[in-house]
Amino acid sequence: MKPTIDRPNPTRAARLLGAALLLMTATAVLSQEPAIFLRGTVVTMDHGRVLLNGGVLVRDGLIQAIVPGWRPNPDPEAIEIDTRGLIYPGLLNIHDHNQFAPIESVPIDRLYDNRYQWQADGNGVDLTPFVGFNPPLNFNQGSSPFNVDALYARHLLNDPALGDLSVEAAKWGELRSLVAGTTTTEGTVPSPGVTDILLRNAEHTNFGRDRVCRTVMGVSDPAFQSFAEDVLAKAAAGEIDACLLHLSEGIDADSLAELDQLDALGLLQEWTVIVHGTPFGPDELQRVADAGADLVWSPTSNLRLYGQDARADLALEAGINVSLSTDWTLTGDQNLLESLKVAWSLNWQRHRDRHQFSPPYERFTAYELVQMVTTNPAASLGWQDLTGKIREGLAADLLVVSVSPLERFFPYRSLIRAEEAEVQLVMVGGDALYGNPEVMELLKPGDYELIIEPTFTKAIDTTRDGVDKGNQTLAEIAGTLEDAMSFDLPTMYATFPVVPIVGSLIGQPLSLEEFAFFFGLIFNDYLPAGTPFPPGPADLGVLFVPGALSQPLNPLFPLP
Repeated sequence: MKPTIDRPNPTRAARLLGAALLLMTATAVLSQEPAIFLRGTVVTMDHGRVLLNGGVLVRDGLIQAIVPGWRPNPDPEAIEIDTRGLIYPGLLNIHDHNQFAPIESVPIDRLYDNRYQWQADGNGVDLTPFVGFNPPLNFNQGSSPFNVDALYARHLLNDPALGDLSVEAAKWGELRSLVAGTTTTEGTVPSPGVTDILLRNAEHTNFGRDRVCRTVMGVSDPAFQSFAEDVLAKAAAGEIDACLLHLSEGIDADSLAELDQLDALGLLQEWTVIVHGTPFGPDELQRVADAGADLVWSPTSNLRLYGQDARADLALEAGINVSLSTDWTLTGDQNLLESLKVAWSLNWQRHRDRHQFSPPYERFTAYELVQMVTTNPAASLGWQDLTGKIREGLAADLLVVSVSPLERFFPYRSLIRAEEAEVQLVMVGGDALYGNPEVMELLKPGDYELIIEPTFTKAIDTTRDGVDKGNQTLAEIAGTLEDAMSFDLPTMYATFPVVPIVGSLIGQPLSLEEFAFFFGLIFNDYLPAGTPFPPGPADLGVLFVPGALSQPLNPLFPLP
């Protein structure tokens, strides 16, 4: 099998150099933090180079030096930490939907042919006959099999006219990724309260630039044409490094035909990153490879929803740059450590049964799998000279995993098998955000919270001065979301901005009973099956039962 490698792109070289120089200049001016020297086995992901008992010197947010085995710390004034573990680049997850992260995984009782079968149908209720107008609220999207389990909760939490907690919800998603070693995520809200704190957000400004676009729109959506025109204009102006497009998520002929539609629109390009590609066979994958486009593989969610996932093995054989992702937590993995285990298990099961596949399955190596969460997604974003590997001058986005002495000799399989409890340290741009308490105390004395789990204790820093909601602690974020997810009707009536908005539109205050009627019209799947429409006062009583709509907050660490 051909190895997956970073694809050099000469047309980007000048821009990458400029961005790196900007990053170095900015961090040198802003940072007054002492240098940090991490001793351990350095898994560079740079052409397979592994340094037993080596070290990484971090200064001003960058990797300043990489030290071979047993060499001394090059900066005697640096804070030195002997991790006795494995030091990796931070993980990159370039397909997620962080606003859904507070909601637990949903039950799936059937398989679908494509994503449009379970998405909201768009046939929202017209409220004009009932309240005299039809407010353009974006949570009024019609029916879906996931309404009660997930989509209703997402809107009640995130919509600015309702819970208005999109920042807290997205932060929860980032925190759940952080504790598993992820330093870059994707699919979050464009708010400084999220984008300027915690993880890197792929589709927003990073390294002094904003050159990654994304959309979840289907290629057949009427609005996709104008989106495509805008992307092509930016690409022609040299303003695009990557565009992440949800494409061919399903197993039917319509899903397969989306590749033709994308190509006809001129969007099958070397900067195209196809998210899903579930039904692609050898011919479609060769087209993707010939265009120089990339693929993001989300096996867990695809298997749960469609009973099939992309042929990542064939994509690698074709020379496509493949990344592994969680997709959303509703039907996908809870974090990338879980994704790695799923992918590795599938890899071995399919290799064992390889002749049941057409063409036969081709096993990939542990190194190639770890590339799918480090160097490969970095290359997809155009960041191959900025992060994703441990190299001098790159951003100090780092993950340290505690291992036994023997496991140091199997660094790639050791990451695949690693558990959340073994994450010793996570840095983003040299900033220690999470890790073991003794490590965090050395790097950020007293500037962290403890997370006490039954079998381990960790420390985390969720705050940053000068950022919207940047003073929120982990306890405050979790408490706010837990309270909101009680979905208590009187509390929602007292706090939702939509109540005074509707009151102003009808010219009088909205009563609790009227709010319940309004609520029952839009979120009608909360009402028992067979409830007449519109519901009567007696039908709405179920909404007032304490705990009737309550959901638990998806825990920070996956349940065993």
